[in-house]
Amino acid sequence: MDKVMVILVLVAFASVGALYLYVKLFNSPDGERYRKRRMQGSFVPLSAEEIAEDEARIAAAKSKA
Repeated sequence: MDKVMVILVLVAFASVGALYLYVKLFNSPDGERYRKRRMQGSFVPLSAEEIAEDEARIAAAKSKA
């Protein structure tokens, strides 16, 4: 009976961890692009605003490092 409880606890922790990573992925700055790619296929043309956002994000990341 103890082994069953250990397995259930491990499955519960793994489920919570997987849910956390799933939510973290889709709430990231690239989450919308990831969802578009999953819906539309591998090629998704970027608008001028998206290109400007990407360039600003990359410049901000470089300035932090």
